Amino acid sequence: FERGRFDWENNAIGITNEVIPPFTPLAVDRRARTVSCVLRTHTMAPTGLWEQVRAAGMDLLAGPVSLEMTAGGRTLAASPASFSFVSTAPNRVAAKSSFRIGELAVGNRVEFDYDGMMKATLSLKKNGKTPIDRLSLAIPLKAGRARLMHPLGDGMRFNYGGAVPE
Repeated sequence: FERGRFDWENNAIGITNEVIPPFTPLAVDRRARTVSCVLRTHTMAPTGLWEQVRAAGMDLLAGPVSLEMTAGGRTLAASPASFSFVSTAPNRVAAKSSFRIGELAVGNRVEFDYDGMMKATLSLKKNGKTPIDRLSLAIPLKAGRARLMHPLGDGMRFNYGGAVPE
């Protein structure tokens, strides 16, 4: 067996920063902490997670997305956070934030693509000995607004797709 090289391998064909219609360039309002894309506006909380998502003129979240932690039997809240946009371009927006939850230092780097997909990369550093009992990402959806979901995890072929549980 001999592996050949194809013309399309290791080239830049199709790679562009151009925003392809019907998508629209990303719009950032630094003061309001919003990123707008085609048909949606995402308001960012100081943690770098969503405070609100507005689509088709309706708010989708019942409250801000949050990282919830229970440590040593106590439920802890995030401390005040710092948030800033790192780079803004028509096709990509990046931001960062940092905050603490008890003894846990959290760094968050978010990246938006012009289709509205946001990737959040959380960096966690434990600064203490209290064991973490639970760490959860809470996404409070408004009932009836988001009826379906397709969350993606770190593996293939075992992600759920279907109705949002009551």
